[in-house]
Amino acid sequence: MIYFDNGATTPVCNSAAKAALEAMKESFGNPSSIHKVGQAAKAIEESARKRLASLAKGFTPSEVIFTSSGTEANNLAISGVLKRLARRGGRVCLSSTEHASVTAVFKEWADFFEIAYFEPDSDGRITKEEIESKIDENTVFVSLMLINNETGAKNDLFAVKPALEKVGAKAVVHSDCVAAFGKTELPSSREADLISVSGHKINAAKGVGALFASKDVLLKPLTVGGGQEKGLRSGTENVPAIASLEAAIEEHFKDLSAIKAHYDELFYYALSGLYDIGGVCSNTCDNSSHAVLNISVIGIPSEVLVRFLQDRDIYLSPASACSSNKGGHSTVLKAMRLSPERQKSAVRISFGMQNTKDEIDKLCCAVSDAVEYFKKKH
Repeated sequence: MIYFDNGATTPVCNSAAKAALEAMKESFGNPSSIHKVGQAAKAIEESARKRLASLAKGFTPSEVIFTSSGTEANNLAISGVLKRLARRGGRVCLSSTEHASVTAVFKEWADFFEIAYFEPDSDGRITKEEIESKIDENTVFVSLMLINNETGAKNDLFAVKPALEKVGAKAVVHSDCVAAFGKTELPSSREADLISVSGHKINAAKGVGALFASKDVLLKPLTVGGGQEKGLRSGTENVPAIASLEAAIEEHFKDLSAIKAHYDELFYYALSGLYDIGGVCSNTCDNSSHAVLNISVIGIPSEVLVRFLQDRDIYLSPASACSSNKGGHSTVLKAMRLSPERQKSAVRISFGMQNTKDEIDKLCCAVSDAVEYFKKKH
């Protein structure tokens, strides 16, 4: 099997699987229990919280809230703030290329706030100029992902706080960093007040995410009753998944520069090989996260190419896994104003640490075969 859908989820690494199993079998207590078995589980949770906090400068362990996923982290960040600001109102800003777990939440608050959308340039990036054009003195909340999950485009997140200061707006800044997690450094607390991440993007188990939440930001919980996670996320903690997250972090973040170099090598090697095939064009700019390469194979619909490759035991996705289940085409590529033909034929190749240049050679051969096959068919 050749797996190029790491943007959807990654295979669980051995150390993460081992940590999860040990937590299930040996430290199975409830972290809220005061006895020794419960406190052993609590120790696992707090160790992971401390390790996570070390990845984003300026955040402390007490500012890390565990969730079930990146989606829940996004929902808690946005609704958790907007619930408190609903009576006040004001302008909220987000990009038109955000993940659905961000855009859908803002739509629920459309009756209470003025919503302004940052639009991407032709490379899919949200630029400093675009940010400054939409932020005004009435802005109370901004959400901007650091790296786009479909194209890998790097947004100018670090221009948001200066833009707010320029107009005198005291707004909360949130960044969905699920696609950026493990690919680049996370923002610091000076650059974002709220940061969402997810474990299964870095070879941890599914079922665990986290929200970095500055102590200066007051949040209202989405779930209530148990009082866990400082009352912000009630429900017994998923200690095995949390243990797997810490183990995956230890393995993944040993040398972030080496990880970046690995993605750079695969990205340019794949780009070179695919460009030799007629009808292939890239929807990912060079100034991007090289963990993602979005291409269009003109004349072959996305779903058709995905199934053709699957028959050869090669796996990738039409867009993001979340959006491909809902039918239709990518809102991200539409916002980039790509032609309908390119949108219809776009697929996302997302690399993982397990991928090799030999696998890319096989991918390129399979795509070339697909182009020849459908050329003859039509």
